[in-house]
Amino acid sequence: MANGNAPLTIRLGLPLAAAVALVHAALLAPIPGAAATATEPAQPVTVAFIGDQGIGPGARAVLEMIKAEHADLVVDQGDLGYGHDPGAWDAMVTDVLGADFPYFAAVGNHDVAAWRGRNGYQAKLRARLARTPEARCSGDLGVMSSCTYKGLFFVLSGIGTLPPDSPDDPLRVAYLRHEPRFQELETFSLRGFPRPADDPHAGESPLSDPVHAVWGRRAG
Repeated sequence: MANGNAPLTIRLGLPLAAAVALVHAALLAPIPGAAATATEPAQPVTVAFIGDQGIGPGARAVLEMIKAEHADLVVDQGDLGYGHDPGAWDAMVTDVLGADFPYFAAVGNHDVAAWRGRNGYQAKLRARLARTPEARCSGDLGVMSSCTYKGLFFVLSGIGTLPPDSPDDPLRVAYLRHEPRFQELETFSLRGFPRPADDPHAGESPLSDPVHAVWGRRAG
């Protein structure tokens, strides 16, 4: 997700809970014609990619590390609070990062029951988005949506989760591959880390879910 000759740096951390990938780069332009638009960033942007967050000491430690690394935003891969309510999850994020911190998330399979509604995860994310004037999102937020923030374009998709067995959107899945304005595509995958003992699903799988990212450089 770099532009021009700006460096791309990935730093990894694993403080008790979900792994964090911190990506530091100058970033990309949006899909042509999309409702969300981006402007060229004047400064590099640091993004914290996390997933399988939950609520508890481990999750809080991840947020504290994100704060210490001075990340500009969080992109969460889903499974936000597991059995906890959205209000408790949002309160934890607010307590560590602040009520106005840019936080974006895709729905996870453990979020579905509490995703919709006035007090659901999606409503909490929309409220946070409304407090982030530089951010723009279009579509069904966290389910099939595209967002821009400080020149970064990204997709939040709940494919296969909400609705179940949903077909992928070929425009968004194949965009980086077929859009001629992007080149030097690279991918990143973080996997194989043990699932924390305090994870509600620790007995179901010994390993945490993987985190994936793809980025490229804007041509021209």
